[in-house]
Amino acid sequence: CRRYPCQVTASVGLLIAANLAGVLAVAAVAPIVDLCAGASPGATSTLTRRIEDVFHGLGLPFGLGPVLVVFLGLHAVRSVIAILAERSVARAKYALVRDLMVGTFTDVFRSRWSFFWGGDRGALLNTLIREVTVVGDGFRAIGFLLASLIQFLLFLLVPLVLSWEVTLISVLAACVFALPLLLLGRSAYACGRRSTTTANEVVRLVQESLGAAKQILGAGKREEVIESVSRAFEAHEAAAVRAQTLQSLPSLAYDPIGWG
Repeated sequence: CRRYPCQVTASVGLLIAANLAGVLAVAAVAPIVDLCAGASPGATSTLTRRIEDVFHGLGLPFGLGPVLVVFLGLHAVRSVIAILAERSVARAKYALVRDLMVGTFTDVFRSRWSFFWGGDRGALLNTLIREVTVVGDGFRAIGFLLASLIQFLLFLLVPLVLSWEVTLISVLAACVFALPLLLLGRSAYACGRRSTTTANEVVRLVQESLGAAKQILGAGKREEVIESVSRAFEAHEAAAVRAQTLQSLPSLAYDPIGWG
């Protein structure tokens, strides 16, 4: 973030703006429902009356037509901003990936001969090809996480206007449900490290086997090499499945209460 302050700020700002437009569009549903139902002025919801006051304060007519125009306009604005945000986040992500990959490549070729003689080329290849991309995806996820946090706080405004007591109870219940899931963080981290280590081993075996293919075929070691790669991939498969399952568990566990 320190190396790309403008890109990060622009990305997060656009994401927040898109979420804000989405929240306003959701809030506009309340007067649409009341107006379509033909509710009398005194029987409308609190949110509808607040929005009506805003319309009158801006000197705009309050009715089904103007509210629909505002509703559709907010969705259009949100879509445009969301597209710009995706582009900004992608540019920031690949700027980071480029610097990491080129920087690592530069450091490798500025190293001494001993690095190439005794280094694990499989781990290096996996880092350049896979792990750098994972870092870029993580950078992207951080931006969306910050925007989602702001979106959550903004969405809380709507139920707080309707009933702060029910909203408070719902938030406290969600926090209670979240406590057991927080304990999975250390296990997920350990499984992620195991997945990376086993992936390095698979890449190393494949790279070394292809590099020494003539010698392997000449020595009749074909089946042994295939078996080694197969065992390494089975270990990586088990670690990767466990890690991805733990990573998806929190969002899936929240689906029944609508927080996924």
